[in-house]
Amino acid sequence: MNQKIQRVVTAVVLVPLAIGLTYLSGWFFLCTVILLSSMAIVEMSKMARKTAKSPQVVPLLVANLAIQTMAYYRSWYLVLGTVFLFLVILYLVEIFRGNPDGSMSRIGGNLYILGIGMLFVFFMLIETCSPDPMGTKASGWRFMTTLLAGIWSFDTFSYFGGTFFGRHKMAPKISPGKTWEGFVAGLVFGVGVFVIVGWLLLRNAHPWFGWIKLTASGICIVLLGTIGDLGESLLKRDSRMKDSGNILAGHGGVLDRLDSLLVAAPGFFFILAYFFLSSGKVFL
Repeated sequence: MNQKIQRVVTAVVLVPLAIGLTYLSGWFFLCTVILLSSMAIVEMSKMARKTAKSPQVVPLLVANLAIQTMAYYRSWYLVLGTVFLFLVILYLVEIFRGNPDGSMSRIGGNLYILGIGMLFVFFMLIETCSPDPMGTKASGWRFMTTLLAGIWSFDTFSYFGGTFFGRHKMAPKISPGKTWEGFVAGLVFGVGVFVIVGWLLLRNAHPWFGWIKLTASGICIVLLGTIGDLGESLLKRDSRMKDSGNILAGHGGVLDRLDSLLVAAPGFFFILAYFFLSSGKVFL
């Protein structure tokens, strides 16, 4: 099957599923985040092995499970305690290895992989933020759906804009397929979809979060998403891998699909925090 068709078919299946899980929230969303973050850690560990970083996969997965669960319950002391315990384990592994050569690189690589997993925490922070005046649960699902719509529209139109109109390379040594024409197409449609979906979902629940805030937020998340996309491409080039995995037909791995979102989500969370708190609204 043609790769472009595979991308479309996969997206048609995944987008409604993602939006449904976002709306359901609760344990459905937590389990999804744990699954995706664990898969991302496994993919990043495979890349790290290509550069001789010796990832500690089992401790990474256990630490990630604890961090995602504790973050869901807002037990931040336990989250920090898990990170501390993981660092102690890395020290012990290197001490018993008995060879200091490359120890900083190995420890740093493992901490970075754990950090990738921790970025998924921001999905839950957005998902559970702000009481919803239109219902009994948090209104975070409205913001999370808006974020997903904006970032995935950006990714989609960047890809097709670059495929059909791309002439000028954006970062040829890092991501040969990225073009400025694709970026502009993604920016225009990504921000446009973000604003439209945001307005439809927020106009009654949060009418104060208007066009200006939505447009500013949309531009920021698209720019951050571009950094996430290029950042993951940088790591793939270093590990001599075309894709982080092959679980998603036409899209590659979990990291290939979520690289933009993993950087955009934290940025969107802090933007929301600023807008909510500066307007005197309840946020968390």
